[in-house]
Amino acid sequence: MRGNESAEDASVVPETPWLGQGDVFDGVKQIPVLDSSGPTVASAPLGVAVVSQTCDNIRGAFVQVAPVVRLTGNELSNAASGRTARYAPIPGVGDDAYIELSKIATVDKSRLREDQRVPGVQSLTQARELAMALARRFGRFAFPDEVVEWLTPLRRVAQKKAGRPESPEGAALSRVRQIRVRSESGWSGAPYTLGLTFLFDEGELPFDFGSGPDASLRAWTAGRPAAELAARLARGVVAEQATLFQALCEQWVDACRRSGDERAVAECSVDLASADEYTLASFWASEALDLDHLSGPTLAS
Repeated sequence: MRGNESAEDASVVPETPWLGQGDVFDGVKQIPVLDSSGPTVASAPLGVAVVSQTCDNIRGAFVQVAPVVRLTGNELSNAASGRTARYAPIPGVGDDAYIELSKIATVDKSRLREDQRVPGVQSLTQARELAMALARRFGRFAFPDEVVEWLTPLRRVAQKKAGRPESPEGAALSRVRQIRVRSESGWSGAPYTLGLTFLFDEGELPFDFGSGPDASLRAWTAGRPAAELAARLARGVVAEQATLFQALCEQWVDACRRSGDERAVAECSVDLASADEYTLASFWASEALDLDHLSGPTLAS
């Protein structure tokens, strides 16, 4: 009996109540990976952050970690706005600090020392945003290849303009909280009938069309290139914002229509919505669109 008890005691893993999701350990500079040549290590010059759930970290013997990186330019803009699921935010160590989720390793938690821990999140709001970013990485929808190809021009706009506030189109794109995609015909096979909704934060755009947009403004937007629409939008005339943004989003999607294969996407509608008025039913019937969904292997790696 005593021998069995001793064996059981030896298998007990000490709890680590201090170890939470998002904690950063800059003393860990490498993580194990398995590449084409076999087991090796990947460099993590800025350390690693814990990505496994806090409850598992406290009680389990192993945790999952991924490298910490600091982003700049378009990469930072896309990560901050949620247009890519490759990175998860850890603002506790800097607004430009993110976890790179393309490389995740399992390590014995004894390798992580409490005295080297730096919290990557410092509030419940930040912890929730991190958890949502991690869930999105692994729970996102894989759009059919035909749809990915059809949406390539929209990807190019986002990649070229995002993170450039000096560009009217870049400034406009930064105001879009999320793009959601639904297929009215289901996802069983082409051709698809798509609907794209550009979501904005509450109060970002005046969505009260009580008196309707001015007919002359609607006529002016017809056939205008995206650059001109964005330039007028940047003037900030409140009464014009929704109409101009609708036209601008239509222009972005028109590029997909012009170059896309009708056998892949037969129709695509475009609408705007405020996040506080976007229904739960609409959310369930649609999928979030981000750059990783629209990227080739070199961009989504």
